[in-house]
Amino acid sequence: MSAPRVQPPRGTADVFESDLRKIEHVQGLGFDIARSYGFFRVDTPMFEHLDIFELTAPFSRDKCYVFPDKSGRELTLRPDIMAPISRSVVNNCLTGVFPAKLFFADKVFRYRHAKRREFRLFGLETYGSKGYDADAELILVAMDIFRKIGLTQLVVEFSYPDIYAMLIEEAVRIHSLSFEPSELLHQLQLCKSEEEIHLLLVKNGFPKEMQDLFLRMLLCKDESCGWKSIKEIADRTNKLAQVASNLMEFSEALDAHNLKNSSVFNIGNLHGLGYYSGLTYRINTVGDNQQLADGGRYDTFIQRLCGKSINATGIAFGIERLIRIAESRKISLTNGSSNNPRILIASSDRSIMKHLRPMLYVLRQRGYIVEEYSQMAKFPQTIKYAQARNYGLLLSFDRLRDQMGKITVRTVSLAKDRRQDYIIDDVEESIGSFLNEIL
Repeated sequence: MSAPRVQPPRGTADVFESDLRKIEHVQGLGFDIARSYGFFRVDTPMFEHLDIFELTAPFSRDKCYVFPDKSGRELTLRPDIMAPISRSVVNNCLTGVFPAKLFFADKVFRYRHAKRREFRLFGLETYGSKGYDADAELILVAMDIFRKIGLTQLVVEFSYPDIYAMLIEEAVRIHSLSFEPSELLHQLQLCKSEEEIHLLLVKNGFPKEMQDLFLRMLLCKDESCGWKSIKEIADRTNKLAQVASNLMEFSEALDAHNLKNSSVFNIGNLHGLGYYSGLTYRINTVGDNQQLADGGRYDTFIQRLCGKSINATGIAFGIERLIRIAESRKISLTNGSSNNPRILIASSDRSIMKHLRPMLYVLRQRGYIVEEYSQMAKFPQTIKYAQARNYGLLLSFDRLRDQMGKITVRTVSLAKDRRQDYIIDDVEESIGSFLNEIL
């Protein structure tokens, strides 16, 4: 009989108190900040039916832990969180109130991960929210977590890698090329030089005009080059015109959340190609460009699972990786938490929300839980949402028609079932004093 293996399996580790306290600290900050924006925690099973992953996105068996149960059904240890949470939404949230704003913090397992086969992932997901304000909010929450830890020099890098898939489909259709588009895209991701890209495109029969276009896009060195390329391709097809529109809308959402000066468009980034359904984004450190978090849209996941179309977006980061980056910058990690009143701030007017956000940020720093609700919903639906999420106070801000600059504020104390309306003369000068008086 061979000697027992007393070491943990390759890619795993025993974790003790000193490191666990750092993990708990990061998770605790994440929990508090996510909840302060109105997110609810969800925990999914450690293993899932394999087809949940095969249905939602490209899936590689040899990179995951796949095994049969005693009935022969194939299961897998979860390699990611978006498919399990989407499956959970299908089972538990379809008849509820949307948007569903969820967060997750637990282990995932990847058999061929470069360093760790078992690690902790923190993720934020929003389902059923139209437009790109939901994406901007996810980025803002993640950046708040990183800043609270002590990582302050951050940049959001965003892209739309499906552009390349659309252009390849166009080339295949117009020039009768014969190759597998997904395989070509995978090979493009692996190219490390202009020469490799050029040779690959020539080998697959791309016309000279398409070769030049791909090279310009993939080798863009700055943001202005990327936007110029988007303008250039927008006239090619209706799909590409819609991509250009989507990117502009996302850029406006970043601006409305005061993130425009901390973001850059990188058209040459193929991150998430084949997995996300459109927009992708990453949060990196400035200077050494270390990746902290990545995410994007995955609007097709729910539809593939149950046939119902529901918008979805998510962002995630590795907790152990975040700790390593923080410690490399001599940042001390200690415990902390908060327990405080819950407020829902509602307005469908983006300019009002923009003026409110600096004050809402101050309230969160004071310990309030403050969620923004910017859906185009009727007031009874807004109240229903606030009740479903157990808020104690609802404040709804809207402009008065035919009264320049004036704002009506409807306040509802949900715990006491009491409502009172106010009129504010000027959004820029009066909202701050009004909030201080109310709260």
